[in-house]
Amino acid sequence: MGYANLAQMFFDRAAALGDRPRYRHHRDGEWRDVSWTTMATRVRQIAAALIDMGVTPGDRIALLSGTRAEWMEVDFAILSTGALTIPIYPSVLAAECGYILNNAGATMAFVENAAQRAKVVSARDDGVALDGVVQRSPIRAIVTIDDDA
Repeated sequence: MGYANLAQMFFDRAAALGDRPRYRHHRDGEWRDVSWTTMATRVRQIAAALIDMGVTPGDRIALLSGTRAEWMEVDFAILSTGALTIPIYPSVLAAECGYILNNAGATMAFVENAAQRAKVVSARDDGVALDGVVQRSPIRAIVTIDDDA
């Protein structure tokens, strides 16, 4: 069977595999299973929130995080809206982060924690010098994955 995109393939597999484990992650000292159905629900919820925030097909959304379960969920949610994921390594410096955000035209960013958020805020508020010209990132929204809110 052919798929139009990765999001369609993911949701098809989630429907077929249902309550079977999709992945395991370690939290609070123990390993926990997350089913295909649970992940699909989370992806739909994040995608719906992105659409409510005004994300449209073709938008570019940065994802600045280490490898973790939420990375997959956010990535599939972005793809589900027709937007494009701009992955950024968490080890990049603030200036490098700003360059990537500007070059990609990212208007939104998901970040892992406060330290990663500070890089995006700096790129947006202070800008980075590109060819001697200070440019500010067009980021209009930042979502912190580890934010308790």
